[in-house]
Amino acid sequence: MLTISAFTMTTSVQLILSLRVYGVYNRATWIIRFFTVLLLAAMVAQLYIVVKLSPEVTPIVLPFLHIVACQPTPGAVTHLYLGSVTTILPDIAAFLLVLLRGITRLRVQKTVGLGGSSLVRLLMRDSILYFLTIVMVYTVIIISFVKFSVTESFMTFGYGFSVISIAASRMLINLRKHRNPYGSGKEEQ
Repeated sequence: MLTISAFTMTTSVQLILSLRVYGVYNRATWIIRFFTVLLLAAMVAQLYIVVKLSPEVTPIVLPFLHIVACQPTPGAVTHLYLGSVTTILPDIAAFLLVLLRGITRLRVQKTVGLGGSSLVRLLMRDSILYFLTIVMVYTVIIISFVKFSVTESFMTFGYGFSVISIAASRMLINLRKHRNPYGSGKEEQ
């Protein structure tokens, strides 16, 4: 269940990230096509890994909640670290596209004599920080699946995806706080 919830969360974060890239590229249709194909391919690969390569689990009934939880069977081989590899591919593409667009836009604006768009800077900064955060998280998750016991790696997996969720929420909050330079939305009296 943890892997399905992590799959759902990462897919929604990647969708938000692709819409941000779509906005940076002035709603270019090739961005939507590119990310549609990339996200569908990543989702198929992640589902295959989660469904076919998951370790054997032992059901455990939690007495205080009467909920059945699944604990990985000790000694079971897991290939769930491959899910992190397929998950990071759309994030790498989004990072590179935003970085490329941001550098070219800022260069053009400086050539023309403009100071540069604060929105482009915000999107670049957030994308770079988000990318660095997820690279660290995915690296820790992959190392934990390879080096730690199954139970410890699943704990790291849960904490890691919590960090990704917080980073994605922070990106949305920063974008919402950005002010429109052409008007504050208040009527002049």
